[in-house]
Amino acid sequence: MALVLKDRIQETTTTTGTGTYTLAGAKAGFSSFSDIGDGNTTYYACTDGTDFEVGKGTYTASGTTLARTSLFASSNSNNAVSWGAGVKDIFVTYPSGKAVFKDASNNVGLGTDSPDALLHLEGANGTGNSNPIALRFTDTDTSVANDQIIGRIEFEGKDSNVSGVGSFIQGVAENLLNGKQYLAFGTGVADSAVERMRIASDGKVGIGINAPTSRLQLDGAEDRTGGLTLSAGGQNHTYFLSSDFVNVHNIETSSSSAAHTWQTNGTERMRIDNDATKATRLVLPTTNTGAEGLISLDGSGVLIRFNEDGNFRGRIGENGNDIYITSTYTGFRFDYFTNHVVPSTNSGNIQDNADSFGHGNARWVDIFASNGTIQTSDEREKQQITSLTDAEITAATAISKLFKTYKWNSAVEEKGDSARIHTGVIAQEISTAMANEGLDASNYAFWCEDTWWEVENSDGSIEVQSKLEMEAPEGAVQKNRKGIRYPQLLAFIGAATEQRLSSIEARLDALEGN
Repeated sequence: MALVLKDRIQETTTTTGTGTYTLAGAKAGFSSFSDIGDGNTTYYACTDGTDFEVGKGTYTASGTTLARTSLFASSNSNNAVSWGAGVKDIFVTYPSGKAVFKDASNNVGLGTDSPDALLHLEGANGTGNSNPIALRFTDTDTSVANDQIIGRIEFEGKDSNVSGVGSFIQGVAENLLNGKQYLAFGTGVADSAVERMRIASDGKVGIGINAPTSRLQLDGAEDRTGGLTLSAGGQNHTYFLSSDFVNVHNIETSSSSAAHTWQTNGTERMRIDNDATKATRLVLPTTNTGAEGLISLDGSGVLIRFNEDGNFRGRIGENGNDIYITSTYTGFRFDYFTNHVVPSTNSGNIQDNADSFGHGNARWVDIFASNGTIQTSDEREKQQITSLTDAEITAATAISKLFKTYKWNSAVEEKGDSARIHTGVIAQEISTAMANEGLDASNYAFWCEDTWWEVENSDGSIEVQSKLEMEAPEGAVQKNRKGIRYPQLLAFIGAATEQRLSSIEARLDALEGN
């Protein structure tokens, strides 16, 4: 059943009462209600010259009747008129309440007599959105193809220089087999607008791409025009996020003083600020416990700076084209030109004769090298150069007889009987041999003894503090380990042996001379 309006349709009726109108035929010069079509509705008016009635009626061809489907207005207080005897005129009309027209401001209202815009739609939505106020575009094509436009809103300019449609919004068939549709948004110049953004049927948004694979996908030129710009209001800070086809990904800021911050749960976790004195600075704030550190990148030769609770702990930097890694006090530097790894200060400067490799409580197991260690022996750096004393020769002779074989306790614990046999001396025996000749072993460079504090934590781990001069931590136990520098010890024994042999040879020469 459709609502049909036709021009110049008028008949007469002699119907009485408030029932269905029986139509008596068309008046001269007019058409009959049969043009409306059987079962269709139309707007009608009926009058006998005194009373009147306006409403919507349903035409039935059988019996040529028009039922009073609904009433809009009447001389009977907008109720059905109870007609008396006599002829009445009944005709198709256009009720004012159903009329669409321009008001004095050229505005058109649908559902309102006081439109506030060129097209004003007004209505009352029902509970549960049963009757939403909608603007519908219907494509009656029964064989819709993929990418066929279902409906389109165009925005046209009529400037005297350039006129035409410069932007649009359109609904498009995405897949004709399952009824999916997408929304396309286009912009451009007059009559040359092209699609710029698409909302796919699955809700994914693509800008510069017509097949987005994520919730928001941007694709564009390999420069800042292909990115995402976020502005911070009146502060005029603009950020650019862009990517190009050669795998270069950029996050930029147009402000000379703006910082990039990363936050979770309202707390800043990382910042890239723009300090005028540094090229770039990346800061990772500490957590509430202070367990995490700070990393700063600046342009003063420091590539990465490590801080804890605001205190400097170390850095990775560049000095003289060389990379260095340091703690608070010491570090090492990779010498590019000489292929050396050398000790350095915490600013990357070369440091000579100041640092040790390992410690009495932090030993290396093995050092693999093509050559042995080199110990400088420049006379210009020495003083108090003398031969061994008799006591030293006697002690050295005794020490030469103290070399033994042994196995390390740790090796036996790990390997059992397969632990290998080592050859060397026992440090305590060396100390005794020296003391027997009135000598203090600790005065000689071949003697090593390191002392430190150890604290056992609640989880069973051992915390070591190497500097014994520090105040003993609570619950700390003092530990020490004795060691020998074999090159120094063997030189000591060798010097004593040479001096003994020289003495023996001198005595033999003297005896033979007699």
